[in-house]
Amino acid sequence: MSTAWRITNSDGVFTGSQDYFHPASGIASDSDHDLFDPSADKNRVDESMELLFANGREDLIVSSIVADQHGSVTIAFGGDSSLEILPMDSIDRERWRFFSQLSEEKHLVVYRTHIEGA
Repeated sequence: MSTAWRITNSDGVFTGSQDYFHPASGIASDSDHDLFDPSADKNRVDESMELLFANGREDLIVSSIVADQHGSVTIAFGGDSSLEILPMDSIDRERWRFFSQLSEEKHLVVYRTHIEGA
């Protein structure tokens, strides 16, 4: 996604889009952090997703989806986890999209002022 997002559970924020820019917990010193490249090195999103999917997580079946007129959406999963997508600007551009990587179906694309492919 090219907008802000976070995964929450009963403990709070599990991971979010800004975690991409922070090294995984094994990198501790400031000097290491200055050399950190999130596209090449393991970041906190990578680390969190490994934990999230470590045991198959059958409770990650979608139980509800709630969207609002501003382009935000919350996808709740069984258990207490949810994915929140939070557009953070006023520019009329693509906010986010849903699509299947395994088919040629149309993408559902959400902009600030309209939705395409619905």
